[in-house]
Amino acid sequence: MTSWGRFQRKFDGIIQDLKDHEALVDKTAAAVGLAESRAMREDLANLRRESLERAAKVEEERTAAQYMAIVGWLKMDDGSQAKLFEAILTEPQKYTETCDWILKVDRIAAWMRCSHESAFLVLHGHPGTGKSVLAARIATFLRTQGRSLVVSHTCTYSHASSTDYDQILRSILLQLVQSDTDLVAYVYEEFILKKKSVTSQSIERLILESVGAISSTPAETKYVHIVLDGLDECDKEKQSRIINLFERMISAAFASTSAVCKVLVTSCMPASVAKKLKQKHRVSLSAEKVALEKAIALYASQRLGQLRSRWHQMDIRDVDLKELETKLAKKADGWWRFTQPFVAELADKFIGMFLWARLVLEYLTTNMFVRKSEVMESVDMLPRKLSDFYGQILAQLMSHFDNRSVSRLQSIMGWIAFAKRPLRKVELRAALSFLPEEENVHLQELAPTYLLDMCAPLVEERADTTFAFVHGSVKE
Repeated sequence: MTSWGRFQRKFDGIIQDLKDHEALVDKTAAAVGLAESRAMREDLANLRRESLERAAKVEEERTAAQYMAIVGWLKMDDGSQAKLFEAILTEPQKYTETCDWILKVDRIAAWMRCSHESAFLVLHGHPGTGKSVLAARIATFLRTQGRSLVVSHTCTYSHASSTDYDQILRSILLQLVQSDTDLVAYVYEEFILKKKSVTSQSIERLILESVGAISSTPAETKYVHIVLDGLDECDKEKQSRIINLFERMISAAFASTSAVCKVLVTSCMPASVAKKLKQKHRVSLSAEKVALEKAIALYASQRLGQLRSRWHQMDIRDVDLKELETKLAKKADGWWRFTQPFVAELADKFIGMFLWARLVLEYLTTNMFVRKSEVMESVDMLPRKLSDFYGQILAQLMSHFDNRSVSRLQSIMGWIAFAKRPLRKVELRAALSFLPEEENVHLQELAPTYLLDMCAPLVEERADTTFAFVHGSVKE
């Protein structure tokens, strides 16, 4: 009925065109001059064009209104995931080509192809290895190619709603239907006009129906690439439901014979997740040692190059920077584990690769050095484990703090760690105005912003002015 209604509106426009054409034919028959006949033909063309434009505009406005009604029905903020996605890409966009290597990995390339191979792929690695950034790069590349519908969702501790199963369902459904006007009309008429309630079961059914109907013609195969980042951030119970849903989506697309659904999931691969995904194709970042090492070296080169004038003042030349980049890349990628046998047992607990490299570079760019040797030896002197590194940073932050300052630092960290959603700068400043030692609260005297600046590099301000830890492992 939905498709017939849309056809009826277009058919009415055609009938009106025929009537206008009839009137012009009558005038043409009575016309004497060739110039007048030509003008009438031009009028006919203009009438047709205007009619099509009016119909397209009406259809576009109708679809937009129906889509917004669906967003309201789902009670979903359709911009929250876009902000998360943008925040993830903020840092890598400053340093080009540090993520492109992932597109050349054989299994990733096979999954990205519009074909039936590698329907379900798992990208896993230790915390801080850059899984979220790589997933975002893959999704961005696929959208740029424009050969498939790309649906992405990021699960993160900093947005509690992003790990909720119902919210994941709604996010996926919105991205599926917004690309197809027929699907928008179907959901609007079947669920909103009929005032059906929103339940997990109804959304799951809609997702499966949408995947199967994503292609407008049976002869044309349409591809859907789904990227879910941070499966391990969800509760164990929800992990099984998410994996089951994806498997059903792949089956629903296959059954339609005109759609192909492919899923990419990123995870730290704890035991609870590994058991559920043991039959899936995997890409382990631990096995991509050479590519990661080159990417980290490139990242270090670009960041250190920004301060070349500072290094030259300490007689640190380009050849020295190259040595520093190589050393940092090898250590960040775990090279030291194989050169020092007494730490082999720590292999599974070690370091965050890109995150560790980023923290080292923050250390090099924010501390005061006098001699070349201090800079060159700093990589070897810094802790190898992320937890120890965080501890050292905190120790440096608090080394000159009095008890009151330590208490305020703890307050900042607590608000960021346990807020139900990321706090914006003004909200965090207002929260910090609540002092336990004072009975009265002076909201007109917001805490100064330099307090937040002093928490770097463990805390960072994102593009949307919210504050978050530099990585989820800081909270842990």
